[in-house]
Amino acid sequence: MKGLVVPRKLLDSILLDIKTVKPCSDDNPKAIVDFIKIVEKANRDVKILKFVSHLNNNVVVGEIEGKLSVNMNNEWVKLCGRFSFLTI
Repeated sequence: MKGLVVPRKLLDSILLDIKTVKPCSDDNPKAIVDFIKIVEKANRDVKILKFVSHLNNNVVVGEIEGKLSVNMNNEWVKLCGRFSFLTI
């Protein structure tokens, strides 16, 4: 159990970064780049920790989706539509 303490704290930190980042706006490219960097770093870190399943759930994905700009959200919906057959 002690071996999981440090990775769990790192995971908590990763999730906090996602939760506290401000939502993106299409007229603020810097905020979009910052947001993308946070999500990419979170993805990299959970892969290293082998905790990918902790980001691959409806709560975290919903949190990330809620931060997308209008244009990013529209592109995300199109992308999800293309791959929706994978979940059937």
